[in-house]
Amino acid sequence: MKLPVTENGVTLPKAWFGDATEVEVRQENGHVSIEPVGSKPRTPKQIRPYDPDDPIWQLGTRTSDLDITDVSVNLDKYLYGDLGNS
Repeated sequence: MKLPVTENGVTLPKAWFGDATEVEVRQENGHVSIEPVGSKPRTPKQIRPYDPDDPIWQLGTRTSDLDITDVSVNLDKYLYGDLGNS
């Protein structure tokens, strides 16, 4: 996920921090780490920054009625046309 950096900084989804009321932030060697303080660990499945009804969660749930067997290899071709041979 890419987030914009504004004049006030970056806003992260609250869902990532569970029931924590504060976080510990560290910057080392150009990397920033943020760790919830005093919260129970959460699994990746519990972390959903979007609303549960967001259509993004439905991607990949519908199968095609077509006899196409190479969609994973040629996805761009099917979405945008044959761009490689223009």
